[in-house]
Amino acid sequence: MKKIFISFFLLLTSVLAQAQLQDLPLVLRASKVNPVVLHTNNGLSQRLSRLISQTFQNRSYYVPLSLSAPLSPQQAVDVSQQLFSRAQMNTFIWKTPQIEPLEQNLPRFLFTVSAKKKSSPVLGTGFVFATQEEGKTYLWGATTASVAAKAGKNVYLTFQIPGYEQPFSFPAQVLMQSRSGNIALLKVPQEISHVALPVQLDTSFPSDNYQNVLAYGLAREGDFYKGGHSIFFGGTERLLGNAPETNLPQIYSGGFVVNAQGKTIGLYNRSYSIREFDKTDWFKANSPRWASQPDYVSEFIPARQLTFLLKEYHSPHSAARVILFGGVRVGKMAVDETISHILIYYADQSLKRWDRTPLWSLDHLEEFIDIKDAQKVIFFIEGGEQGSYRYVLDLPNHTSTKITPSPKKPKKR
Repeated sequence: MKKIFISFFLLLTSVLAQAQLQDLPLVLRASKVNPVVLHTNNGLSQRLSRLISQTFQNRSYYVPLSLSAPLSPQQAVDVSQQLFSRAQMNTFIWKTPQIEPLEQNLPRFLFTVSAKKKSSPVLGTGFVFATQEEGKTYLWGATTASVAAKAGKNVYLTFQIPGYEQPFSFPAQVLMQSRSGNIALLKVPQEISHVALPVQLDTSFPSDNYQNVLAYGLAREGDFYKGGHSIFFGGTERLLGNAPETNLPQIYSGGFVVNAQGKTIGLYNRSYSIREFDKTDWFKANSPRWASQPDYVSEFIPARQLTFLLKEYHSPHSAARVILFGGVRVGKMAVDETISHILIYYADQSLKRWDRTPLWSLDHLEEFIDIKDAQKVIFFIEGGEQGSYRYVLDLPNHTSTKITPSPKKPKKR
């Protein structure tokens, strides 16, 4: 028994020594000719995983790209469903959890976003999803509104497929953006199914906080990044989780976030310090103890925001959201509008300004804003076709008035 233990110890020491000598990215080998370079947020586990995977090859779920027999949108959905029917999050002691059917086909699930002009840099990441309308399958694209704002209305979506020297690029259009949700809906050519595989959305999330998720996005050209997170704050507009790494490149924004079954529950937006906004004490008090220590959090956008944009696209003004405050219906706000800040006048004649934070939710604004002895509340709305306007709420009388700026008169010559 002692000899067995010594032999195992020497083997482990040798493995660790080799891991220190080789500092290469983790390579998930879906097949011998189609490697997917996937960086994780754990350097040591990354090296150990590579060494172990060289001995124990992953099961192959790789779906080869066939240009001679391209998939239709419905066929692409069928392939995706078959892959995710086998998907489950495998956890390991030595590395970040993985979902093999998804990770072996990442280049077909993720695209990069760039402006439709020459020499435009990659601005972010995105993915394709599908809807069924009147018995027909339609494909759409999704990324963050911040990425879409930089790219403009007309964009290129590019897939880097291992084994092909030239990337596959498709023109697309930014149809709608949600400023409060920071998400953008893209109109894509249906021929994108020849290359892309649509993700499987879970729009019911978050049904339960404190869930472990994986976020995938572009690390650099041809390489992908995977980060493990735990969701500890959920809402209709934001999900917040721990931030294992805070210096991720901007092009990682727009990647998808999946649950243990591989279903996409949202988009990765960014990581930042919680000291950037008010109510830090409230945040720490309402987060689990392990999450109250770090100064940084990761922000995700719930996938259900995509359903709001689709609803608005098919039926304008149908997805407008109602602002409730102090038990009073303040008014409605379009999907492409957001509350920039709020002014509150109190009974003692004092005035306080509350600037928008990532924690704000139209369902629970009172949780983040002090309304005790408040008399008048002014909501400043930005964006959308109407431009900037205000709602003035008279709390004692439970009335709300919408105020739009008067159009500027043309100057006399």
